[in-house]
Amino acid sequence: MSTNTTTTGCIKTAAACIIGDEILSGKTRDTNTNFLAKYLFDLGIDLRRVEVIPDVEEDIVETVTRLSRKFDVVFTSGGIGPTHDDITYSSIATAYGDTVEYHEDTMRRMLRISPHLELTEARKRMALLPSRSEVFFPSEEFWVPLAVVNQNIHILPGVPRIFQQLLTDFRPQFETLASGQKFHRKLVGTMWAESKIAKILRDAQEELGERAKIGSYPKWNNSKVNVVISFVGKDEGLLEEYAKKIALLVDGFEITEEHDA
Repeated sequence: MSTNTTTTGCIKTAAACIIGDEILSGKTRDTNTNFLAKYLFDLGIDLRRVEVIPDVEEDIVETVTRLSRKFDVVFTSGGIGPTHDDITYSSIATAYGDTVEYHEDTMRRMLRISPHLELTEARKRMALLPSRSEVFFPSEEFWVPLAVVNQNIHILPGVPRIFQQLLTDFRPQFETLASGQKFHRKLVGTMWAESKIAKILRDAQEELGERAKIGSYPKWNNSKVNVVISFVGKDEGLLEEYAKKIALLVDGFEITEEHDA
């Protein structure tokens, strides 16, 4: 098991696998996906897929291997706690013909950062990592590791505060691997009906091709804006040009992201 190495290559696309029966049953609200989407957007990494699956080994194996093949980087959330249904580490190890073993650095950090908690067998279970994984400790606040399997599968906890802190502290590593071109978003509001602007937007999207994406989002029972039109891409000047062009065609006006919330 190696520690503190880095994945090589430029990251352009990403996927997320949210693991947990509690998400699928509605008991727990998934906020990690929203955080991850904003995090990757700001890095210029295109989040292309999010899948939510149960705590079932067969589903975990199939999903993570498929996503790992198709996308540059994969993030998992959940299933790495101390109880019997926390099977993410062992399932991903199985997916790549590996086994889990106790990670000594993780157990040492448990004792140092949480000395008031006894290192029981249940707690030690959270240090059973895939033996060939790369292990990082991005946060000094938490003992929880970020384990990387198959060079691009990043295994993260489901607890939102820890999930978010680990990614925030790991950001410098992703910045070196991303393309360096961040995404930008321009928003235009209009009081016209979505059906009335559909052809205008379709024609503009055909002109833009893959250089940018245009989306439209109705705002129900809103006296200030009926539809918000979104322009997303990496060429900020191009987005500005088309936002102004479309605004003129739909009697629109520029709006900020906070006013769109």
